[in-house]
This record gives sequence, structure tokens and C-alpha cells, in this order.
Amino acid sequence: MVETHLELGKPMDSQEQRIRRVDWPIVLGSTSLHARPGSPRGGVMSVLSAIDELSCYQDLDVILRRAVELLRDRIGLERVGIFLFQPQDQLLHGSWGTGLSGQTTDEHRIAFALGDNHREAFQRAESDGDRWLLLDDAPRTVQLDGETRILENGWIALTPIISARGQVGLLSSDGALTGAPVDESKQTQAAVFCSLLANLIELKRDEAGQVPERPVFRARHPRAIAQTELVSRAVELMHQKPSLERAQLAARLGTSEGRLGKLFKSEMGFSVGDYRNRLRLETFLRLVERSGGNLLEAALNAGFGSYVQFHRVFRAFLGTTPREYLLGTKHARPQKDRAQPAFKPGA
Repeated sequence: MVETHLELGKPMDSQEQRIRRVDWPIVLGSTSLHARPGSPRGGVMSVLSAIDELSCYQDLDVILRRAVELLRDRIGLERVGIFLFQPQDQLLHGSWGTGLSGQTTDEHRIAFALGDNHREAFQRAESDGDRWLLLDDAPRTVQLDGETRILENGWIALTPIISARGQVGLLSSDGALTGAPVDESKQTQAAVFCSLLANLIELKRDEAGQVPERPVFRARHPRAIAQTELVSRAVELMHQKPSLERAQLAARLGTSEGRLGKLFKSEMGFSVGDYRNRLRLETFLRLVERSGGNLLEAALNAGFGSYVQFHRVFRAFLGTTPREYLLGTKHARPQKDRAQPAFKPGA
């Protein structure tokens, strides 16, 4: 093993004397190591991928809505609801959940006191390390016409959302859509997800106290590193002209759409389409922030082909309409959605 000092001729203190630099090429010689990808799909990797995506959003409410969708789409839970604990009133407050048709439902108007089961779930998680509490034959409920109604009895899993600071909230899930039995593997993934989500929520709350209240949308994945010239050039071209479609981008770079898409997703964390749409939204928000002008004009200048396309992308990524978002009324929703059932866990 070859050991070298970082700065020859300079007196070293005791800490520097303990540092040994290893020159691996000399130690290993010409040995060729076989490498293989270390990111198998499914399981905990799905959880990490979901949290990576959530960390890209600045607005906490967007994070909570997307978290509900990712718990269904990536982890495979059927019906879920995320409730945040407010120490001021000692209540669990609703955020987003899943309705009886599998749709995402607005549950911000729901609040309830901690019941014995909720307290037990928190107590077990904090003292015994039990990551969720399974209730058998518990009443599953929905919110219809401003009333809480019992749907049926069945299992309900209560998963505490606890950060390093303490109780943040509670995830409730059940199998009411298909009547499927509880899947402990999925519940384990959900528990890991909730642990990471708790600290992300605390981080976003801290950031909200330091920056203006209006949310900021970030196009760049937090772990994005353009490693090849092809991807670096693709990013540069999209910044220069956000309206470029993937086919046009591939043609300019002299490569195929498939090769570009595979390399881009691997290095940047998002697909070409996702990155382009995020970049357009980021540009739109910056234009509106500066001028406060016409939304259509800002959307077109940001690279969207039409207002319909812009509106669809905006709602998909930020969970609300552009106007509600900019006016600070992001919890509002169209009249036709208000009759959809919302999910409330058993007390």
C-alpha cells in the first residue's frame, strides 16, 4: 500500500498524522473489476425513488398530495390518508387521501382528536419500535356531504409519521377498494416511507419560515449530475429552447430518442419529458413573479404549446390550477369534485 502525505514538508498535527492516502491504482494494479447496477426495482428502492421525487417540491401541500399518489402507485397501497398532528390543538388534521374510486381526495376540512388507537400507534413506534398498528375488523369510513359515514368493517393500518423531533402525523391505509388482505411487505415499505417523509416535512417547514410563503418549483433533481456530453448538451438545449420536443432534441444531438431517453433518465433522475415540463413550469413561475402579467402569455413564453397543455401539466405537477396557486388558494377545488368521498381512518 502506498501512503503519501497531502502536503509534504509541512509539519503535521496529530489529526493529519492519522490520515493515510491510498492510491488504489497502484495497490490494485491492472485488476479489472466487474461492476453491475446497484438499484434493483421494487422494495425499498421504490421508497427511495419516491422520496427523491418529493424532495424536488418546495410546497408542503404539493408534497403531501404527491405522497398519497406515490404510496398507491409506487408502493401499492390501495386507500390511504395522511393526517398531520397539530400540537396547538392536539388534533390530527387531514390533507389528502384516496376515495372509493381510487381518486385523490381533498381532506383538508377533516380534523379529529387522537383516539386510543392513534395514541397506541405513536407510543409503540416511539418505545417498542413497532412501525405500524394493525386494527382488525375496524370501521372504515368516508366523508359524504359533510358527514362521516361508516362504509364497512375491515383491517386498517395506522403508521405514525415521526421525525427526529417528534410526532408529525399519521398515515392510515386499508384495502377497501378490493377487499384484499393486509400485505406486510407493503406496510413495511410504507413505514420506511413515513420515516423519511417526516423529516422531509420538518425540513420544508423550516424552509418556509426562512423564505417567502409562495412556493418555488424546482426543475432539477437534487441528485442530478450530467455525466456525458450528450446529456449535458441536451440540458443546455432545453434551457435555450424549452419548447423542443424529445424527437427534435434527439435529431439536433444526432442520436436516437431511445438512447437519449435512457441516458437522460439515468443521469438526471427524470425523463426528458418530465424535465422539460418542470423547466417550463419553473420558467413560467419566474416570468409571472417578475411581471405579474397575462398567464397565457407567460405560459407560451415558457415553452408550452397551448394554454390547455400548460394547464394540464401545471395541475398534474402542482396539484392545483395556476390561478389558485398564484392567489394562494391552492386548497380550493372545482365544484364537481366536492361530492367525492374522502377517507378518514378509524379512531
